[in-house]
Amino acid sequence: MGKEVAKGILHGSDVASYDLLIWYAGFKCGCRPMLFLDGTHLLGKYGGILLGATAKDGNEGLFHLTFAIVDNETDDNWTWFISTLGDTIYGEDDYHKIITFILDRSKGLVNAIAKVFPSAPHGYCLRHLQEKFLKANGHLRKGLKDECWSLIVKIAYACTSSEYDASVQDDYLMYKRRENCMKWETHLCQEIHKKIEKNIEESRCLVIGRSDGDIFEVVDKQVNYVDLRNRTCSCHRWEVYGLPCQHACCAILQTDVNIHHFVEGYHTVALYKEAYESPIFPIPNHDKPMDVGRHLYIRPPISKKRPGRPRKRWIESQAFGVRDLHCSRCHEVRHNRATCNEVIAD
Repeated sequence: MGKEVAKGILHGSDVASYDLLIWYAGFKCGCRPMLFLDGTHLLGKYGGILLGATAKDGNEGLFHLTFAIVDNETDDNWTWFISTLGDTIYGEDDYHKIITFILDRSKGLVNAIAKVFPSAPHGYCLRHLQEKFLKANGHLRKGLKDECWSLIVKIAYACTSSEYDASVQDDYLMYKRRENCMKWETHLCQEIHKKIEKNIEESRCLVIGRSDGDIFEVVDKQVNYVDLRNRTCSCHRWEVYGLPCQHACCAILQTDVNIHHFVEGYHTVALYKEAYESPIFPIPNHDKPMDVGRHLYIRPPISKKRPGRPRKRWIESQAFGVRDLHCSRCHEVRHNRATCNEVIAD
C-alpha cells in the first residue's frame, strides 16, 4: 500500500493518467503505406490491453500513428480499432490507396483485418513467428534449429515467387529525428541515399541488352526486364522497396533522367520532414487545471476477472493471531495485490 501511495505521489494517480490521454495528438503524412499492428498487456492497477498501429517513415524508422486502451484482445475490440483507424487514414480521395498490414497471428486481429480490409495485403511479423517457431521446436538440436530458421528468414525476405520457392529449399525520439533531418542537404533520406549509391555501384558491372523505348534488358546472372515508365523490374525489388534496384539503375544511367526521379516520394527528405513536422507536446502536470471544461473524459477500463484458478499459498500458516492480509487494489481481506482477482471500476 505504501509503495503504491509513493508511486502515486511521484508519477501521479492511475485514474488521472487515463484522462491525460486526450492531451496526446497524432499526425500522419509522408510515411510508407505499411502499418504494424499489435497489442500488449498493461501492468498498472487497472490492467487492460494497449492496441497500437505503427508506420514506417521514409528513412526506415518507426512512426507511431495511433493507439487505444481496451479491456481485452477480442474480435470486437480489434474490429472497432481498425475501423476507426481506417476512417482516420482514408479520406475522400484515398479510396485507391493500398495499405499493407503487418501483424502477429492473434485470432482477433486476423479476423478484424479480414472483416474491415478484406482486399488489403497483409503479412505476419517475423519476430512473432520466430518466437513461436523456437517454442514449438524446442526439442530440436541447436544447429538444426538455427538452420531451419535461416531458411524461414530467406522466405520472409523473398521478393519473387521463384526466390520464395528457392528459399523454401533502432530508434530515435520523434523530436530528435525532426532536429536531425533539418541538417540533411540531400534530396533523399540518408539511409535511402546510401542504398541508391550502392545500387548504382553494383549496376556498373551489369550488361545492358536490347531496349525498346522505356523497356530495357539487363543481364547479371539472369536476364531482367526493366520498365522505366511503370517503374517495375522483373526482380520485383523496385516495387517492394520503392527505390530503383541495381538493374533499374543500370537502365536509368542510359538515359538523361536523374535516378532520384524514380524513387518513391515517401523516401524524400521533404516528406520525411512533413511526417515529423507536428511535435508531441509535453503533457501538462502541475499547471494543468483539474477541470478544463471539457465534455469528454477518459476513464480507466473496467477490469475483468482473470482466467484460471486463483493462486493460493502452498502451506497455510498455523500460527494464531496472524493479521489478515489487506489488498491495496480492491481493499478486501485475505489476499494481496499480486493475487487479486476482483473486478474493480473507478
